[in-house]
Amino acid sequence: EYCSFRSLMGVKNSTINRELTIARSAINYYNKHNQTNIKNPFLGFNLFEADFMPRFLSENECSKLLAVCSDYANSTFYAYVQLLLHTGCRSGELLSLTWDNVNLDARYLVVRNSLSKNKKTIYKPLNLQAIKAFDCLSFYDSDFVFYNPKTDNRYKTFRRAWLSSVEKSKIGHVRIHDLRHTFASLLIKQGVPLYHVSQL
Repeated sequence: EYCSFRSLMGVKNSTINRELTIARSAINYYNKHNQTNIKNPFLGFNLFEADFMPRFLSENECSKLLAVCSDYANSTFYAYVQLLLHTGCRSGELLSLTWDNVNLDARYLVVRNSLSKNKKTIYKPLNLQAIKAFDCLSFYDSDFVFYNPKTDNRYKTFRRAWLSSVEKSKIGHVRIHDLRHTFASLLIKQGVPLYHVSQL
């Protein structure tokens, strides 16, 4: 009944499975610490999740996408896409990035543990293209790298610009997160060992 109720609300099976895990763990914890033996209805119960295959862009597709992005009215968006491709950062990590975590002279940026998915501070090296992307950004009196002068705050998303650029570049369906997969794929094609790719 719970799964049906959540599905009708439009919640994905992967999210429901995480909720089931929490409920299952809570009952197990209660049983263990109260010497009770309540039957756990969540044991051995999971929904099938969508079969997902990540998308990797070829170098040619990357070129097409970047060419369209470079023509976009907002040059900050172009720098954003460049940095996604050349750092392997998640979108949220970049949009939350502050200038005090960017060291262009030493060619690295820092993703603080509070913003990192695995809660570890990460140092990301910057290649020449990434340095050039930072050079494209306008400097405002703001801590945020991706500052929006219209809202006097950081950009929260570039979704509309992204969808428009993907459509114009005619490279098929691509998510913003696929640029992270592409970053890793291009490094592997260049012969970078898998361990180093995982660290990057």
